[in-house]
Amino acid sequence: RRRLLEDVKQGLQISTVSAGSLAEKTGLRAGDRIVEIAGRPVSGSSEVVATVRRQPPGTWLPLRIARGDSQLDLVIQFPPRP
Repeated sequence: RRRLLEDVKQGLQISTVSAGSLAEKTGLRAGDRIVEIAGRPVSGSSEVVATVRRQPPGTWLPLRIARGDSQLDLVIQFPPRP
């Protein structure tokens, strides 16, 4: 099975972004490193996955990512339930 996220020394590296996914809609790219989620430093992939899974539909989740030499603030917008 291919890994979508890889634990790295400073954050969590995104290996792949699926077409049409929330990650793609948010602007995340393969190679980006998630360094903060919900205002807290990332300590591992299990923490990020658990935080994402806890988000109720219709909410927003702020991320800080490192892309090259820059840091960007992005927000994942979880769609409301139909």
